[in-house]
Amino acid sequence: MRNSTEHGMAFAVVVLLAAFVGPWGACAGIDVKETKDCISVSNDGNPILEYQQTSNPNKVYVSKIYTPSGLQVLLDSPSDHVHHHGLMYAIDSGKNVWWMDGKNMGKQVPAGKAEAKGEEKAAIISQSLNWNTSSGKTILKESRKITAHMGGNVPATLLSWRTVLSVAGNDPVPLTTKRHYAGLGIRFVRKMDKIGSFIFPDGTDSTPVRGTENVTPDRWCAYSTSIDDKPVTVAMFSAPANFRHPTYWFTMTAPFAYISATLNLYRQPHTLKPGSPLDLVYGIAVFDGKRDDSIIGAAYLEWLKLIR
Repeated sequence: MRNSTEHGMAFAVVVLLAAFVGPWGACAGIDVKETKDCISVSNDGNPILEYQQTSNPNKVYVSKIYTPSGLQVLLDSPSDHVHHHGLMYAIDSGKNVWWMDGKNMGKQVPAGKAEAKGEEKAAIISQSLNWNTSSGKTILKESRKITAHMGGNVPATLLSWRTVLSVAGNDPVPLTTKRHYAGLGIRFVRKMDKIGSFIFPDGTDSTPVRGTENVTPDRWCAYSTSIDDKPVTVAMFSAPANFRHPTYWFTMTAPFAYISATLNLYRQPHTLKPGSPLDLVYGIAVFDGKRDDSIIGAAYLEWLKLIR
């Protein structure tokens, strides 16, 4: 599955989030609606995603993602971990912490208003973010671009998250953390907790951390579970050009379910230097039904074609 074509793909310097409705869906009827805090995307009246474009309270993130049949899978700021916000990206720099919320923590601050527009077969959201310390100093900058596409050959809502993270000044920034789960994380609605199981394509060895928590390096990871009596499968993909690919997937099922695409920074710190940004691309496929590794693997290959 890993070949020279995959590794040789070039990626533009953006963050990309693409949502696909399966081949039964139409490409017309794309609708982008915006409020002060949120941007929502739908297709022919069917919801696709909702994006939180202002800091809430410390992060900017995707608050809702729907399966093709309309099941919403993300949980935003639950009482047990109020800093978990749907689909979010957060890492730490030693004492500067963006994973947590609160006045003594770092904050992702929009550098101007997000731009959203609809095209013939896509909806595009662009945004730049300043990663500020608790004192308000900007030490990291993020470039983010979210594109929602309709149509395609994947029977899922197919997402790609792209982030380009760079230092804000002339000083290197050490990316260090004690959190083995820091990265692009998904918190699921409570009905998806505890009852699911994880699928990996290559059968690589996992490193147990605590309880049901594991860290597993692989090309992709999927969680098969259900909402009430309706099976759902959520997969996350890693682009071959990513730093530290294959990705180190953090997974857990109890007391709640979680997936995070990490850089293994708790074991391998990295120093971000001026002129050498992190350019990361991950995918998320949200299926109705229980899906096996052959269907997920096929979706992964289709996703790779889309992010060239």
